[in-house]
Amino acid sequence: MGYDSEFGTNSGVISSTEFTKGEKQPNNFKDIWAGGLFYLNLIAVIVVGVTYGLPAFSDGLSSEDGSDASEPSVNVSAYTGVIYAAVISGVCALFLSGVMLMIMIRIAE
Repeated sequence: MGYDSEFGTNSGVISSTEFTKGEKQPNNFKDIWAGGLFYLNLIAVIVVGVTYGLPAFSDGLSSEDGSDASEPSVNVSAYTGVIYAAVISGVCALFLSGVMLMIMIRIAE
């Protein structure tokens, strides 16, 4: 942990050979309010997804003759927006993951 730099030696830091382990931390919960907000947000996302998501997907299901059949066929054209959004999100996630991996490799100690 001690280091030499162009500004001089940092002697106030414990070197890695002297460091063994930190202090024992008590087993308690901190930021309970943040955990509560997280679960409220999770519940809100699920409620909104079920409320608006199920009707959006049920519009894509229709029977071949227009009546309500027990096994409806899938109208793929109703899902094109969802498919495009999923593909675009996946490509963006893959790109950003690659960029972040390159950044982490270059700044690794």
